[in-house]
Amino acid sequence: MLKRLFYIILIITVFFSHSLLSTKATTPAPPPLPFSFKFEEFKTEYNINDVTLKLYLASTWNQSPHRDYNNEYHSEIEEVSIRLFFAASLIDMDDWNNSSNCFREEVDWHLIKEIPDDEFFTDEYLGRRGGGKIKQGCRIILYSTFEYSHSENITIPEELFIKQSGVICFILQEDITYIDGNKPKYSANDHLNIFYKINDEKVNISDKKF
Repeated sequence: MLKRLFYIILIITVFFSHSLLSTKATTPAPPPLPFSFKFEEFKTEYNINDVTLKLYLASTWNQSPHRDYNNEYHSEIEEVSIRLFFAASLIDMDDWNNSSNCFREEVDWHLIKEIPDDEFFTDEYLGRRGGGKIKQGCRIILYSTFEYSHSENITIPEELFIKQSGVICFILQEDITYIDGNKPKYSANDHLNIFYKINDEKVNISDKKF
């Protein structure tokens, strides 16, 4: 009798716990990244006062998905922009590992440019997705493509090369401001670690640690 009572109580507890969790999950997950970027393959060596890289940049939506998301589930948005940064990490390369991250380390930030969302989410920046299939023997292989509409040259400021060898992060960030002046807890961001090693007036850079 006690055993049956125990199982009945257990079933009721599990049922109500599941119901409580279901009612709390009213806010969906934030939307995916609204942008994409890549760099043209780095040269082996640059003059330290002219490290100019070719950046390909694209919006992946035709309007900011975070405007709708935040307006519906949070405060009303006054302004959205896409901000591009270089950030020089102050961490020594001997201490840099796979878990190191420019967003967690102390860095020296340098704003490259800021693009309003009504400019960024237009045909000038909108990326184009494509794809197809190819036949290899008896197999059909599906593939996808992504075409960047916008490219520009950006230069890493010489003053960010603060060590003999180190890392400079390129950071792409969606900056959101609410009407009440507050900032959201969530905003989209992505980054690339650019490793460097100085040799006299030259500098070697790579997307992998030297």
